[in-house]
Amino acid sequence: APCLGSALLFYHLYFSQLYCEAHVGAHVTVLIPPALLLLAMSPAIDPTIDPTIDGGDDQSALAAAAFTCWMMKIVLTSAYCGAGVCKITHSIDNLRRGFGSWCTGSTLQAFIFEAMFLSNPSTHTSFGMPTPFSYALQKLHLLNPTLLLMPASFGAVAFETLAPLVLLAPAYLASVPFAFSGLAFHYGIALLQNIDFLSWWSPAYAFLLADPAAWAGEGLFSPPSDAAPLGLLESVRLTYEAAPIRATLSLAYVVVHVLAVIVLRFFPSAEILPLSSFPMFGSPQNLFDRRLRKHFWLTEKAHTTGTLKNYAFSFCRPQTVLPQEISRLPFKYLLLSHGGDAEPVLHTNIQMTARLSSALEQITSLCRQEPDTFSRCDNAAPALLAALEESKAAFAEAPRALAPAKAHKAFDSSRMDEPSCVIDATPSTASMMSANQRTPMLSERA
Repeated sequence: APCLGSALLFYHLYFSQLYCEAHVGAHVTVLIPPALLLLAMSPAIDPTIDPTIDGGDDQSALAAAAFTCWMMKIVLTSAYCGAGVCKITHSIDNLRRGFGSWCTGSTLQAFIFEAMFLSNPSTHTSFGMPTPFSYALQKLHLLNPTLLLMPASFGAVAFETLAPLVLLAPAYLASVPFAFSGLAFHYGIALLQNIDFLSWWSPAYAFLLADPAAWAGEGLFSPPSDAAPLGLLESVRLTYEAAPIRATLSLAYVVVHVLAVIVLRFFPSAEILPLSSFPMFGSPQNLFDRRLRKHFWLTEKAHTTGTLKNYAFSFCRPQTVLPQEISRLPFKYLLLSHGGDAEPVLHTNIQMTARLSSALEQITSLCRQEPDTFSRCDNAAPALLAALEESKAAFAEAPRALAPAKAHKAFDSSRMDEPSCVIDATPSTASMMSANQRTPMLSERA
């Protein structure tokens, strides 16, 4: 327990310094603290309960281990449920205001399109995780939003929202299948979105894969004997009797976690990780809806561990690289904000070429269409993908700016040889959040 408690302390001391690192930002590592906390408080490691120590009791130890697994299952499934409810509530709000829901396929299409900013046919890993043929799969899904992404959207929302139902099912039937379903869910995210939750969330699934209640019978899917006290209520009762302080502390943390999932939904600007309402990827998106503000970015920075995360720039919440600091980056970078009621705004540290400017204008033009363009027009997604590949090629050949950019209008053909950077036009985070109440933004992230 002292070692686990120390690990929890060092987690906060270490990861708090890496908030802008590509592999550990925001909710990616959020399940590590509750896992360490519940393990440190687990009555199963109490010397008076551990059967490997003289005086320990087998039945109490088994119940205590099952109790800790139940507590972590509540933490995990409530987190998923919070994310699913967020998607549903955002969808209802969007529909009331005349926008689309999360489950039409347009939202996942927008997420995959953004992932393809970093992908190419040679991309077969994400943060070291094997993701074979990632680009081909991304392209396949991007071009088939109704056939592939709409069912996937409904499936994702259902998986997240209904996750707590696993707590009502017998553990010997539900724990292991749910664990494999969750791991597959996150591997799909890594494969299609280049976002690695799997490395950091998969340890939480150890509580399901090694759940004593799942293996108390003679094998997997075998019911335990009636004498085995491994159900949620039975394990809580027996664990409280054997180690009341540890059990009470564990229960208290889980109650606080669940309350945070509920209460923080009404305070979206509050961030007290690891407590969260888990709102990540919650806002419905549509690449082609002219009413939505979107953010298109390109970078030569590698998408690997130890680099600056791609959501540490001015289209995201603080702390970020400021527009006036882009010229100081050690890599080429371009950010184009467009759509909605505002004028396009371009920030970059490269010299704009005619080829790159033309490709960006093509992207903004394709994104100024109708809400149903993504599903109605068969040529829309292929044209946008072609414009993306052209802009990536033009970006790669564009030279780095030799001096900080002067402010001027984006797509100003008379200034094509100079880097474009409209600093004053960049909205503050507060104004962006205010605008988001009126017009959802493409790049809302966790």
